[in-house]
Amino acid sequence: MGYSLGYAYFIKPNLTASIGFGYLSNGTRKDEEFGDSYFRLMNIPFTFTYLLGQSKHKMELYTGLRFDKLETSVLDLKPDAWNRWYMVPTAGIGYRFMGKHFFGSLTAGIVRYHYLNENNDVEWLFIPGLKFGYRI
Repeated sequence: MGYSLGYAYFIKPNLTASIGFGYLSNGTRKDEEFGDSYFRLMNIPFTFTYLLGQSKHKMELYTGLRFDKLETSVLDLKPDAWNRWYMVPTAGIGYRFMGKHFFGSLTAGIVRYHYLNENNDVEWLFIPGLKFGYRI
């Protein structure tokens, strides 16, 4: 189960600054490959989004930082992983429909993780996204 909440402020008509909060957890389940597996992630993203296009249909480019807490049995993390915050860069591209009050976005982003294994190898994760919002 996961959820997120965010706020975006239009600095200019085509540039936003955003902050959010997200939480994702799958609880504990029996899995043949991983045994008793669990996963939970909490993040606070700070992003800037640039909107390209003059109509209601826009392409969005975003970049920023995420502060993540991650705990999982699937990856080889240290036991204290949930007690640590990790700062990770994020970037992506997407399509946004901008109505008068409602908007929606379909995005494809990447996040660079360097703490996912004991060797601190860099891992790039693909993060799809679907957003809906209301403009005041």
